Amino acid sequence: MATILSRIKQNPTSIFLIDGIGAFLTFVSLLVMMTLFDPFVGMPRNVMLYLSIFALVFCLYSITCFFIVGAGWRLFLKAIVTANLLYCLLTIGLVIFNHNSIHILGMAYFFGEIVIIFVLVTVEIKMMQS
Repeated sequence: MATILSRIKQNPTSIFLIDGIGAFLTFVSLLVMMTLFDPFVGMPRNVMLYLSIFALVFCLYSITCFFIVGAGWRLFLKAIVTANLLYCLLTIGLVIFNHNSIHILGMAYFFGEIVIIFVLVTVEIKMMQS
């Protein structure tokens, strides 16, 4: 992780590109889970649709920041860190609320997504502190 962090420090706004790509992958994977694996996930389709819309908004924000943010990048990164953490809390709450209907594939997917986002947030926080 130290090597990745040192490379990102050379161009700190590249963290927005990484975040944007991750958000896009979340968007696509939620749509795939919703359309192809819905019976095996168990999360209500409308919930997954809203989560995918949030991911798309985060993607657009991060990609935009990658292209336009300059010296004040820390403030913009703080906003996406906050959004990512709120997304994780929302997802945890939705998994708990819908725990009776969510299947093992759904639990695995949402758990994996949360872990990946927390790792990304950890890197982003370290970036803001450097």
